[in-house]
Parts: sequence; structure tokens; C-alpha cells
Amino acid sequence: MARDYKSRRKRSGGFSGWLGVVCGLAVGLAVAGAVYLKDRREKDVKPDIRGVPETRRGTYVLQAGSYKNFADADRVRAQLALQGVESKVQKVSVDNDTWHRIRIGPISQLDELNRLRTILRKADVDVLVIRVGD
Repeated sequence: MARDYKSRRKRSGGFSGWLGVVCGLAVGLAVAGAVYLKDRREKDVKPDIRGVPETRRGTYVLQAGSYKNFADADRVRAQLALQGVESKVQKVSVDNDTWHRIRIGPISQLDELNRLRTILRKADVDVLVIRVGD
């Protein structure tokens, strides 16, 4: 019986094809998760949960949302108009991203501010109350 004494080829110590796929998938999921968390942080508007009227004098702006897509912001602006609330879409850049904020105001009369807050609360519109100059 003849025996083959040739040395067998050993596999190289590099990555296998499946290990490369798994690593690529893990990196892709990590990047997608980071983008999701960053986008989520800006989109959420804390509701105006204070039912009591504002008493501090000053100038205020109400923000009814912030959207990456202008069409979404314009849709909310139109819904506010149906409630009798005049608003504007403000385009801003934050960390190389463009956002479209729905802003109501500026409002310097406290009775007008509190009247708008009541209308928006009844319409289930969450707003952020911003005191200008603080």
C-alpha cells in the first residue's frame, strides 16, 4: 500500500465567509440602532401637561412638533389651521440634519398663550412651551 506523504494544505488563519457575514451584520445593526435612537430623541415633544395657566410674563413660542419631512410638518400645520390656530413651519439644521418645526407665536400676552394651550390640549395636540429669552 502506497502512502501519500505530501503535506496537506492548511487553511489560512483569516476570517471565514460566515464570520465576515456575521461581523458585517453586527456592525450594520449597531449603526442602525444608533441612528434610530438619535432620530427618536429629536422627534419626541414633551406634552404640555401643566393644566394651570402660565403666569410668568414674557414672550413664548409653542412648538407642536419637529419632523424631518416637510410634508409631515405641513400636514400638522394644516390640522392646526382647522383648529383656528395659526402656525409656521420653521426649517432648521441640527448636526447636519434638516428639521421642520411647527411653531406657534411669538406670543407675549399671557391670556392668549393660555387660550391657545387650552385649544391645543382639547384637540390632543402635544406642544412644547418655550419661553423666549431664557
